[in-house]
Amino acid sequence: MIVMSIFGIMSSVVLFRYNDFNAGISLTNTVQEIALRVQQAQSDAINGVIPKYVMNPSSQTTDQDPVPGNWRSTYGVFFSTSHADQFIYFFDRDRVAQRDSAGSGLVDQMDDPNPWSNCSHSASRDECLDLITITTGEEIIGVCVDGDTTCQGDAWVLFTRPFPDARICTFNGGVPMCTHGSLSIKVKGKGASGTRLLTVTPLGQLSVSTIQ
Repeated sequence: MIVMSIFGIMSSVVLFRYNDFNAGISLTNTVQEIALRVQQAQSDAINGVIPKYVMNPSSQTTDQDPVPGNWRSTYGVFFSTSHADQFIYFFDRDRVAQRDSAGSGLVDQMDDPNPWSNCSHSASRDECLDLITITTGEEIIGVCVDGDTTCQGDAWVLFTRPFPDARICTFNGGVPMCTHGSLSIKVKGKGASGTRLLTVTPLGQLSVSTIQ
């Protein structure tokens, strides 16, 4: 009887640690997925990739997205704590060579700024390329700029050809402001797996750290 009790306790401890181990791996994978999307935005911008999107959702046909001939390849990733299990990969249609200061770096529907409901490629000028949903239980609990203490509800990172540099943007009174020094995304794991901090610097460099 005593042996059975000890075995039961040991099994519970092993199972508990196994679950935490799996949760930690899942958190790491989610942070890596977010980081890869940021790197994809940087790569697509530098390489001048012409975006494609679903022109007709009912038939799922794709076509080259009509952008101005003088378009400066610009891609980004948008985060919001109001959608803790989602983030958006997008391009900026309005950034053209003659107007370096033009182009809000926002998907079209973010001009009102709410990209989530229209990120379905149903609009002919939709700039949303992918709405990524985190399905493994992790959540984005902080979107922070200029260090991990100044946290916003929304923020996004932009890359524009030919530079690898990142532009970090937030809303300031409803107006985009892209002068921040860094972007930090706090991702909370399941159970006791902890929280990871993914940081993007103005040079486009990424780093991941563990926080309490």
